[in-house]
Amino acid sequence: MVEPEMSGRLLERKIKNLKETNAEILVAGNPGCLFQIQMGIKKHGLNIKTAHPVELLDWSYRGFRMSI
Repeated sequence: MVEPEMSGRLLERKIKNLKETNAEILVAGNPGCLFQIQMGIKKHGLNIKTAHPVELLDWSYRGFRMSI
């Protein structure tokens, strides 16, 4: 929020690296980072799910299977 230009450059680098992984899901513990990455994923039209680690724990306790 305070440094939007730098933040935008960092996001583009993160998205570039994320594309190279062929990941199906990205997990991040920082809600601000997670929100920013979600925006980048949407902007680039990627089919990558996102989650907070607590969501993963919840899913595992419930036996939830994420369909990607």
